[in-house]
Amino acid sequence: MIQRAAWLWAVVALAAALTMAASVQRADALVGPSVTSLSPNSGPVIGGTVVTIEGSGFTGVTGVTFGGVPGTGVTFVNDTHVMVMSPAHAAGAVPIVVTTNVGSSGATEGSQFTYQGGPVVTSLIPVSGPTSGGTFVNVYGSGFTGATSVTFGGVPGSGLTVLDDTHLSVVAPPHAAGPVYVTVYVNLVSSGAVPASVYTYTGGPVVTSISPNFGPSSGGTVVTVNGAGFTGTTAVTFGGVSSASVTVLNDFQLLAVAPPHFPATVDIQVTTVSGTSAPTVADLFNYSGIGPIAVYSVIPASGPVTGGTLVTVTGTGFTNASSVTFGGVAGALVQIFNDTQLQVYSPAHAAGSYYVQVTSPFGTSPATAAGTFTFTGGLAIYSISPASGPTTGGTLVTITGTGFLGVTSVSFGGVAANSFTILNDGQIQAYSPPHSAGAVTVVVTAPGVSSAASPADSFTYTAAGPVIGAISPASGPAAGGTVVTITGSGFTGATAVSFGGVAAASFTVVNDTQITATSPSRAAGNATITVTTPSGSASSAAAFSFTSPAPSEPPGRFVGSVTIDGVAAPSGTQVQARIGSVVCGASTTFTQSGVARYVLDSPAASETPGCGADGAAVTLYVNGTAGGTGVWRNYQLNEVNLAIGVAQPAPTPTPTRPPGPTPAPPNTGSGGYDANALAGLGLVLSVLGGLAVLALGVPAARRQAMVAGPGSRSMVGRAAGAGLEAVRRIVRMAIRRG
Repeated sequence: MIQRAAWLWAVVALAAALTMAASVQRADALVGPSVTSLSPNSGPVIGGTVVTIEGSGFTGVTGVTFGGVPGTGVTFVNDTHVMVMSPAHAAGAVPIVVTTNVGSSGATEGSQFTYQGGPVVTSLIPVSGPTSGGTFVNVYGSGFTGATSVTFGGVPGSGLTVLDDTHLSVVAPPHAAGPVYVTVYVNLVSSGAVPASVYTYTGGPVVTSISPNFGPSSGGTVVTVNGAGFTGTTAVTFGGVSSASVTVLNDFQLLAVAPPHFPATVDIQVTTVSGTSAPTVADLFNYSGIGPIAVYSVIPASGPVTGGTLVTVTGTGFTNASSVTFGGVAGALVQIFNDTQLQVYSPAHAAGSYYVQVTSPFGTSPATAAGTFTFTGGLAIYSISPASGPTTGGTLVTITGTGFLGVTSVSFGGVAANSFTILNDGQIQAYSPPHSAGAVTVVVTAPGVSSAASPADSFTYTAAGPVIGAISPASGPAAGGTVVTITGSGFTGATAVSFGGVAAASFTVVNDTQITATSPSRAAGNATITVTTPSGSASSAAAFSFTSPAPSEPPGRFVGSVTIDGVAAPSGTQVQARIGSVVCGASTTFTQSGVARYVLDSPAASETPGCGADGAAVTLYVNGTAGGTGVWRNYQLNEVNLAIGVAQPAPTPTPTRPPGPTPAPPNTGSGGYDANALAGLGLVLSVLGGLAVLALGVPAARRQAMVAGPGSRSMVGRAAGAGLEAVRRIVRMAIRRG
């Protein structure tokens, strides 16, 4: 009976082995896709980017999604490569997921695709213009680099000029009256319709500025009016009083002579067949009883030192002018044409450049560069280049003028030049000497004469630029926020601090030798710190290091072997790590090279309170019995060998036989045991051993195949076959022995 039961168990074990092998082979064939990298890994929000996906398990691909949105044109290249076109999606990073008939890939760092946002409009100047178009509009915002077109209510503008990533200009096209959205396009990505992008087409003309914006109450001031829609102008009024003379230069500009008006501030309004411009702050003109005096230009701007040049002076407030001076010397006043223009003969004067100033009973015009007249001949300086240099001196300055042959010295603010060279009668080169910061007069001297001071001979000494000596600390997280102390010199008036070209989140000039700056967010790596002042820029010799956050520590780990009374524990023996009554980790043994081994990891402390701390002492249990102690160690393998005594089971009591004849003893062989029963039991154990080979060999081969890649998956099948063949051989041997 026992022999038949043993044979029955052998048949059952053989069937289980065959079923296990088939299951392993089927599982090996079902390996899902995995994405490792993308090329490219970014594209515009409108989609249309062809992306090559690299990974494994792509055979039988059925679809690809970008953040849940299906891509188009999915093309299977091979088991490791798939191509797809990105769909439209909102800006930001999304995972690409590949789906096959086996399953879908998971979200990994390598599967992230970034949708890049488009341009944004934040303001327009001006915000309105005539329906005829032609208004020059400045558009401000961000993301304008590469802009391909700008539309006004869907109608493309003209003359698009991208000044930088935040500023562009465009000429408005003709359009019906009313508000429209101005939209910036970068390729096919648009800025969208936002309130800040509204531009209003007006039915009539628009005045955007006037110059000058003041004049005497007697009238006569020629005013330049800027705006749009001036074509067909029929009238220009100053506070309701019509100008007697209007000249339309083009659709955007006209000239109007101010009529007489009592002292007041009035609107200048332009009237065309389409209507009259609305009053705005930009069109206000001030009638003053006495107009301010100013010189805007002198023509010609030079003449001989002997004088006699007829000069036309343009400006304002010239009514009742009493004198015109050239560098303080009065010229011969010829005629006052109106409040804005007069003519005068230049007086004799030393060579050089001087201010022309007009005086009336009500005051004198200020000295301006626009009103400079140059007397030529004699010893004079007309210009110097460059016009500035450091206080340390050493700047090579080219001096242009006249009468330089025979010059014996050149001085900067009274300090002799280090050296100079006379190139010809009209040019000298000289090296600036050291001098304190500020503007000084450059003077050339010949025997008995020196050049007169004029605006043209001014040279400015600038303070030395900044110098960075040290930075502390020298590193911080890539997320930014590190307060860095920068020491050096010349920091007064610093206008910017940057880290590798990225502006500091904030900075404070403590004094001339110290700045504190908060690091910005930036990619990990080294970055040079640069300090900029009006005198120049300086970069640190040592770089500031932006660091990535350190990876989290793995849990503690035990790797060890288990023996029970010196004998390797059976596979599947339970091993636990406990702290008190809390189970902090559990595992089971597996047999390797005849040794029962286990791997047991500590969970994170946040997952199991009281567990996971580095250095925590634990007690190890085998099948529920305490067998030894250990200590969690992060980043370290702990070998802990356990040996415990196992109590021998109590002997089974012999059942009492009822009275009767004693049966014949069984055939126990020389040892006194049932040989058939032993043979059956040996067969069962042999088959179980084969199953162990199959159970251990197949997972090991499968793990090796996963490491080696798809090409090694057949190892799993070979391992399964080897285990199955072992079972067959054992069964045949058992049959022969039986």
